[in-house]
Amino acid sequence: MSTEIATRNEYKAGRILPIGNAPVKEVKNVPIPIIGKIKIGEKAISKKTGKEYPVALDYFIVTDTKYANQFKEAYGEKPDKLEIAFPSDDVEQYCYESYQIRDSKGKLLAEGNGKLWEKLYNNKEKDYNYKKEIELEKLLNHYDKLGFKPDVKATLTLRFILLKLKGVFGCWQFVTKGSASSIPSIRNTYDYIMQYASTTVNIPFDLTVKKVSSQIPGDTRTYPVVSIVANLSKESIDVLSEYVESGHTIKGMITEEKLLQLSSSSELQQLPPKSIEDSIITAEVVDDNEVELELTPEGNTLYTTTNANYLDEEQKNFMLSLVEESGIKMEWLGELLFYKGINSIDEFPVDLADDFVEFLQSGNALKKAKELFN
Repeated sequence: MSTEIATRNEYKAGRILPIGNAPVKEVKNVPIPIIGKIKIGEKAISKKTGKEYPVALDYFIVTDTKYANQFKEAYGEKPDKLEIAFPSDDVEQYCYESYQIRDSKGKLLAEGNGKLWEKLYNNKEKDYNYKKEIELEKLLNHYDKLGFKPDVKATLTLRFILLKLKGVFGCWQFVTKGSASSIPSIRNTYDYIMQYASTTVNIPFDLTVKKVSSQIPGDTRTYPVVSIVANLSKESIDVLSEYVESGHTIKGMITEEKLLQLSSSSELQQLPPKSIEDSIITAEVVDDNEVELELTPEGNTLYTTTNANYLDEEQKNFMLSLVEESGIKMEWLGELLFYKGINSIDEFPVDLADDFVEFLQSGNALKKAKELFN
């Protein structure tokens, strides 16, 4: 039985649990669909044996997607750098670690955070169980006694938007098992930005891969290491953190230029603290599809019902950033939405998102806006 156990002093959301007692958080549904996978490896055929074997690459490829041609048009045949952005600060969805336990033949036995297992093989039922709680070491011992010779490895999953890919609304997924290289590199950078910038949303990152040589004496092997780099200076990160901590958000992609303008203006010094004293908001879940909202500003009560099939706040912010990048003024947005049969940004149906993104990125939206307002 072999293990690769990460050391943790305390539990953090989206991170592997320390061995022993720790709180368990269930993983939420991904709000933005996965439209493809990014990989740095592929299978090759041995000329001698005719069998498949894995080959590590020093560039990114895409699989499980309908958008392979668009990817190649945007990034070329063998890109070693991808411009990405995270649509949410939900670390449990967009930059999270997990354990995978496999048997001696490489078959998946279990996957989870070390206590809550999203998928767990039941030998008696010869099928998988889901959402089961059991300590990692107990589970390893259980599979070991059954003769599976379990092997556990840490994995890290990233989900993100590809910034250069036009006309496509969805997330791409990258998974790495580089426990001594790629995982700490990605995790530490992400956690640093989250801690010191107070957000990762709409910050442009570079996702890069390069092959490095082993540092073990006598070992001549090379292997790919994947990293993320935020395209912001330390000074800009500090400005962004102060702005976000004041309860405000920046619409659109966050750039050095935007933050420089913000830091040189009086707006940053005069930001009022975010307050909820002017109104009391309570929400009661009615069923899986609706939320009844009671809003009481200054003693007046208003009831409204919001359908869960509308864009959530994170998706709306992302959509607004695309609107801004398309050169469309915010005062034009209402008419454009109405033209596409959408009442407002707050009542934007999820199933119309792809069409509207294509409308924006094709340039037709800007053209139509100028027709409407000229």
